[in-house]
Amino acid sequence: MCCLALLCGCTVSQPSPTDWRTSTSRSLDDVASEIATVQLVLRHHVSDEMWQAYAVTMLADAEKAVGSTTESIGQTPPGLDAEASDVDDLLGRAEDVVADARQALVAGDPITNDLRKRLDSVRDDLRSEATSIEGAS
Repeated sequence: MCCLALLCGCTVSQPSPTDWRTSTSRSLDDVASEIATVQLVLRHHVSDEMWQAYAVTMLADAEKAVGSTTESIGQTPPGLDAEASDVDDLLGRAEDVVADARQALVAGDPITNDLRKRLDSVRDDLRSEATSIEGAS
């Protein structure tokens, strides 16, 4: 009987589909906000309105926040594997583009139009996916 109680106490609760969609939508919005912060920092840095050291710190903080948010998404309820895969892919893209922006800034490389377009694209895709997931609740 004691073993059964211990086993039952160790099970991981799975969120309901609605709870997963709500929290995932919020997470996607949070990451989109971090991308917007990266864009703002880059804009101010390029126009010499922000010191490089401060800009690098802000991008490192954004990169950390994106990673933490990505890790915080809970276990996927049954039947939502396709949505979870799309979210994982999108968050991976977000992590990559933020890391690329930070690395470019650290290296003193120019902020290219390609990087700016990737940031725009990922931010828009995050917002769109957040809306789509929330609407499916």
